[in-house]
Amino acid sequence: MSMFRKSGERAATITAAPPVQGTAPSLSAEHRAALAYRRGDKDAALELYRDAARQAPADAAVQKALADFYFVGLNRPDEAYTAYKHVLDLTPNDPAVLQILGNICASSQKFGEARRYFSTLADVQPSNPIAQKALSALPPEGGASVTPDAFRAMIEEAQRSMNTTTGAGVEDALEKLMQFKSRSVRPAAGAAPVLTYEEICTLASQGKDAEAIAALERYVEAHPRDGRAHNDLGVLQYRAGSAAQALEHYRLAVECEPRDIIYRKNLADLTYIELRDPETALRHYVEILTIAPRDAETLLALAQVCLDLQKDNDALVFLDTLLGNEPWNTQAREMRNAVQLRQSMPGGGASGMDPMGAVGAALASGRTEEAIRFLEQHVRSSPQDAGMRNDLGVLYYQSGRVAEAGTQYEEAVRLDPGNDVFAQNLADFYVVEADRPEDALRIYVRILEKKPRDVDTLLGIGRICEVLGRSQDARDFYRKALDAEPWNTVARDQLNRLGA
Repeated sequence: MSMFRKSGERAATITAAPPVQGTAPSLSAEHRAALAYRRGDKDAALELYRDAARQAPADAAVQKALADFYFVGLNRPDEAYTAYKHVLDLTPNDPAVLQILGNICASSQKFGEARRYFSTLADVQPSNPIAQKALSALPPEGGASVTPDAFRAMIEEAQRSMNTTTGAGVEDALEKLMQFKSRSVRPAAGAAPVLTYEEICTLASQGKDAEAIAALERYVEAHPRDGRAHNDLGVLQYRAGSAAQALEHYRLAVECEPRDIIYRKNLADLTYIELRDPETALRHYVEILTIAPRDAETLLALAQVCLDLQKDNDALVFLDTLLGNEPWNTQAREMRNAVQLRQSMPGGGASGMDPMGAVGAALASGRTEEAIRFLEQHVRSSPQDAGMRNDLGVLYYQSGRVAEAGTQYEEAVRLDPGNDVFAQNLADFYVVEADRPEDALRIYVRILEKKPRDVDTLLGIGRICEVLGRSQDARDFYRKALDAEPWNTVARDQLNRLGA
């Protein structure tokens, strides 16, 4: 399935959860997950492990089963890391979990954090040879980094031996780490070193904001697609009084990780407070609702923006939605009472429905068809609004009204031909639904002229090259995408599939 973006949103993926295959009711979700994995159905296994974890949030063994599956079964260390940290919260100082977390951090070159986990393991089990060897193998604090490829063998060995505390596989992996240390890549002479993220966080926690900002600026140069780094740099720059720079890094954070609502909230809040642009802020908040329809902070912020725009009726819709989810929310109830009091006064209140407020309220309550009707009404009254046409196209597509979606995407591009979000939506649509690869290619090329390293566009051109039977050209574009984002699994999978 393609990716279609709402106005101001870079990548909101339209996906469907894989079906979970049922088994005998006498088996637990965890056991059914293991059976599904043995059948080779990893998607079903993952859903079952997640289901087991949801049913037993305080059961450390069940939570560890999910973490193990992420780590060993799927080779997804980032998600495994989060899951294992949850296990450690339930069973502090668990030696096996400490060791695995240390391995994961070392493999991603988070040496400071790896050192903390292995040090704790050494305190818990002073005679543990794994902990001692790991601590001696890790680079010294402030020392050079190790190239990412150097850790590949180590992480594979660690995964194979993760359920043992003294396994030969881990011993071998640590031996390799000691060998890699001597081949570390050192910074150029005279250049300031790129600190690890843990070291940068330590600077910030010590109140050394100027040093942390300088370190983060070097870090984002080396890791330009790290949404967390851009967001944190924005926080520090705003704290230092550089609102414009903060805003730019919040935008970059959202571009890197479009479904992270914290980054979107920061962008929306700063747009509202510093730019004094409630209309744009309102659009950002509505986009958050498409990801998290019940988010209380966002509903409250939307209500406040609507009040500032003198859209009391819209504000009441958001407040009622919030109170329906959280009847105990005193702030929302007090705000609602204040709005009703103002409306009861002579000349009080405001009339008319703001389209974005109405659409956001409908989406927040899961009323997609109602949101579509509001957008259709607005487009009829304001046919030149390209952003609304694009958003109507997104909702049409999500509702299965494919032909109507294409019409709206085309109108959005006609009205605002310089908007890359609208153009990419149309190009994606041409590839996936309209069988018009040549038209899509022309759009992608125009985007690429402005953004030569745009990964979504490079992947899109690669897919078109395949449709046109030009496999070698497809490989070239997938390689360019991988050069721009070495961690991009889609580009890597496509190259592997083509035998590159």
